[in-house]
Amino acid sequence: MDQEQRRREKLYMKFRADLVSGHIASGYDENDLIEIYDYANDIYDEYVQMEVS
Repeated sequence: MDQEQRRREKLYMKFRADLVSGHIASGYDENDLIEIYDYANDIYDEYVQMEVS
């Protein structure tokens, strides 16, 4: 796994943890959300995709 892929996975995991805790930080910009959505699509996580959109 390359560095960019690890960064996307880490961003996704942080977002997913925020969802579970019920507190979404406002620190996600549009580019972050696009990357989270794309990563969730890659691993078939429709829940995160729905929450991002």
